[in-house]
Amino acid sequence: MIELSAWKQIALTIWSYPGVAIITLGVVLNLALAIAVAARTGTFSLRSLGDFLFRQLLPYVITYFVFSFAGDAAGWGWVGPAVLVLISAMIGSAIMEKLRQLGVPIPDKVATLFQRPSIVMTVVDAGKDVDH
Repeated sequence: MIELSAWKQIALTIWSYPGVAIITLGVVLNLALAIAVAARTGTFSLRSLGDFLFRQLLPYVITYFVFSFAGDAAGWGWVGPAVLVLISAMIGSAIMEKLRQLGVPIPDKVATLFQRPSIVMTVVDAGKDVDH
């Protein structure tokens, strides 16, 4: 079994990656906005607070760390920043949605930067195009 000091060292190693602080800041901002939306709609639940952090913070941080670590080990230093940009865009999209729910006017040019693209997959089946 891993000792507490080993877990502490793992946590410090992960936290030392520069993108982790950026991700944490974005998730905390998203969380604060989610609490404001829930309070406004009367749907706030203390239980969902922990779920929110475990469903967002940990997956984002672990994904970023694993890809950054693997990219650095392979000599591909661009992998970590690329993954950070994708994660930041996803968090930014969630923040924009919360701001809209709170009635904050978002300029169209800013909103389009954080829109999730609709993906259309075309499958060719015996010469016929079928959209999914």
